[in-house]
Amino acid sequence: QHILRYYSLVETNFSTRNWIQLASYTLVSIQVFNRKRTEEAQNMTIQDFKSYKIKDKKADKALYNSLTEEDKERVHKYVQVSIRSKRSLRQDGTPLLLTKLQLNVLHTIIKLRSKAGVSKQNMYVFGIPSLDSYKTLNACYLMRKLSKESNIKNNHLLRGNHLRKHVATDATMKGYDGVTKDRLADFMAHSKVVHQFFYELPGQVTNITAVSKILEDAAGSLDDHVGVDIVDTDSYEEDFGIDNSL
Repeated sequence: QHILRYYSLVETNFSTRNWIQLASYTLVSIQVFNRKRTEEAQNMTIQDFKSYKIKDKKADKALYNSLTEEDKERVHKYVQVSIRSKRSLRQDGTPLLLTKLQLNVLHTIIKLRSKAGVSKQNMYVFGIPSLDSYKTLNACYLMRKLSKESNIKNNHLLRGNHLRKHVATDATMKGYDGVTKDRLADFMAHSKVVHQFFYELPGQVTNITAVSKILEDAAGSLDDHVGVDIVDTDSYEEDFGIDNSL
């Protein structure tokens, strides 16, 4: 709502304040969705932005036709930008996903930046009017400020580090397969240690979430086994001298 409101205002009733508000809400929305390190989105350069890729039917017909209908919808909804940063270990830059609305808004923010008083020497998409030609909006500060103003429940959790940890844990709790979790870890630029710590559930949790389901299914199907010989595993182990106490 805020983005659409200020998007309309900068086009019909431009002011530097409206432009900064539009840029602020857009930066936070990108940050919250992508859950990257806060400095990565705010330090996206205009050159980075212009690298965005649209993977639709026109770009690669064969690849597009191989996608599921759900994936095709996502291809139409999102574009990817690669951010070149000193902290990125990827040669192709740090990936960032943008919705088509965010893409259009960023085009407008860049188009009107000189009107807002941003220096031509400032190479950042979220650069702001300042004597310092490298000054940008601060994503970390804006997340704290806007989350408090919104009065949402547990707004203190809307922070960069917490969001990054949450998406890793959530992916595991929802049972995504290993390949999908590896892809997410690569997108998030999570290290191997972080990957193992947050993407793999502790044994106790696995017992509760996974093993309990197996036991419940077994209990629910017990009636189906009436009259059927069921292997006595304890007796089987005794007969063969297997010590299961170890």
